[in-house]
Amino acid sequence: MPLGEIIGEFTLKVTSVNYSPAGGEMTRAEVNVAAEVKGRMSGRGFGTLTIEGVPGTTRRWSYAGANFTPAGARVEISAYGVLAPTGTGPQGRGRGTATYRSAAPELRWLDGFVGAVEFDADPTAEMIKGAVCEWK
Repeated sequence: MPLGEIIGEFTLKVTSVNYSPAGGEMTRAEVNVAAEVKGRMSGRGFGTLTIEGVPGTTRRWSYAGANFTPAGARVEISAYGVLAPTGTGPQGRGRGTATYRSAAPELRWLDGFVGAVEFDADPTAEMIKGAVCEWK
């Protein structure tokens, strides 16, 4: 399936991290972030990115958060995917899907919308940058 329009480009700035063992060699990182989104879904918000797996290998991630448009409308976000190492220190590339929900009439198009998510995570810079595209 080809990807369509980029509906949002995001920058997530890490505000805090909870890191813990998750059994065997696995770890769990709960990364709290402040979000800035540009594009059709512009706004600011917050959320938690949770990453589980063996460090240095492909791991799974999930995200739960909310963004607020400049007019104050709330957008709920839920996303899941995998995070693969890029070979550059602790950096990784995430890919997955996201779903959205909003009660605001101007954002009803988001209800049931599934986006393709891709991002680059750099723990040393405490920054995550990426984009959400529609699927055609």
